[in-house]
Amino acid sequence: MVVEKTPSILPDVDFNNNGRVDVGDASKIAWYIVGEITEL
Repeated sequence: MVVEKTPSILPDVDFNNNGRVDVGDASKIAWYIVGEITEL
């Protein structure tokens, strides 16, 4: 799990640029995996 990790550890997965990797970022990854969005 990457949720609640700091972006300094995983800077490329803080998609909403709020300073942390949270459920919003995980949600975007999930939408990408199921094919609802085409780019991250």
